[in-house]
Amino acid sequence: AAEPAAPTVRAAELPAPADAPPRGVQPAADLGRRLLDLARDVFMIPVEEIAAGVVPRASQVLGTLTDGRYREVRFKNNLQTHLVDAASDEEVPFGYLPALDRDLAWLSIKFALVEGALKRVRVPVIFDRSLDAMPDAKGPLLARMLAFLGAGTQVVCITSKTTIR
Repeated sequence: AAEPAAPTVRAAELPAPADAPPRGVQPAADLGRRLLDLARDVFMIPVEEIAAGVVPRASQVLGTLTDGRYREVRFKNNLQTHLVDAASDEEVPFGYLPALDRDLAWLSIKFALVEGALKRVRVPVIFDRSLDAMPDAKGPLLARMLAFLGAGTQVVCITSKTTIR
């Protein structure tokens, strides 16, 4: 006698991983990981070491930029960027963050990487339109951040934001 066929399971019936978004939602690109990959050319050390070194400062900047909504940057599972929500203590993958939170996370990682690079070599730093998407309310804070970098090197910021002075 022929054996009965195994039941067919459709992908839509499989449970989603714990950190997955609702079905049908596509994540945005992980720009945190992209920044780490680019930093490898500057630091000339393994990207895992760069990630470990940047986490404390990036987390500090992230907390400030998000008014405490997120408390930590983490690089997990092949250095994928996650943020820790301060209220729920849950990790949120970078690609599933709201657009503004992705921008703030990207800036916090970039700022920490630039600071780290400036400890090795002093070079001019240019922000060319990269701060244009930031909310006007963050302008004074961004100006202080740029001034902090400017204490150690030349900083050029090209932006249409009038709140960054």
